[in-house]
Amino acid sequence: MDVGVYLVGMGGLVSVLLSISGFLLRYLVQDLRELKSELVEVKVGVASLQGEQLVLKSMVQTQLTMLRNRIQVLEKVS
Repeated sequence: MDVGVYLVGMGGLVSVLLSISGFLLRYLVQDLRELKSELVEVKVGVASLQGEQLVLKSMVQTQLTMLRNRIQVLEKVS
């Protein structure tokens, strides 16, 4: 009789633990899906920033070239 009560108690405990594990796994999977979508957004943002960085670098190079040309002209005049 004691063995039967013990088995029922252990079965109940295992059932509760499996229920909790399933509940937590469901939220873990949900969080991973959200993380995946946020990662895609971050990748898009990084690609955009890289493009803007290239444009700004090009603009700075153009301005630097123009300033060097002006300096050369001023040096020739002096």
